[in-house]
Amino acid sequence: MVKHIVFWKIKDSNDKQQNIDHMIDMLTNLVGKIDGLVSVEMGYNFNTSSDYDVVLYAALKNAAALKYYQNHPEHIKCKDFIEKITEARVAADYFYEEEITQSRPFDEVPDAPEIKENVKPEITVEKPVAKKPVIEVSKPDAKETAAKVSKPAAKMTATEVSKSVAAPVQNSTVTEKTNIFGKKKVDVS
Repeated sequence: MVKHIVFWKIKDSNDKQQNIDHMIDMLTNLVGKIDGLVSVEMGYNFNTSSDYDVVLYAALKNAAALKYYQNHPEHIKCKDFIEKITEARVAADYFYEEEITQSRPFDEVPDAPEIKENVKPEITVEKPVAKKPVIEVSKPDAKETAAKVSKPAAKMTATEVSKSVAAPVQNSTVTEKTNIFGKKKVDVS
């Protein structure tokens, strides 16, 4: 089977609508008059972004039927009228093979959702929430601290205090310095 599709731009005139209606009547009435012509569908193009006004969709038995249709006297009468009322034409023909076509019965096709024109879909993006670091500060247990220290801190020398504090830190150096006022200072590095 061959599919024949044609788009026409109709010249602007006071008779434009009448010309379109006459053109549709002429072409759709060719079915049954031209051998090999299986069907003709025609309609107004409602796509406002297109320059074309009218569309024809015809099915013919084969390529020979298309050639016969194009040269048939009844079709030539239509062409003569159409050439007078149109300013542009685009056509395409292709072979249609049912076995390579996918279709569904009309009743099984769900309705498409309605799309509102010029409305952008809302896109929501969740912003990541910055997590605050959790710092746990625990109060030292007095009994545990007392058990670790053999002398009360007040009676310890600065070196003994620094050594007890720095002991858990590996590779640390503890130095004791005396400032100009005679006070001892402990450096842990």
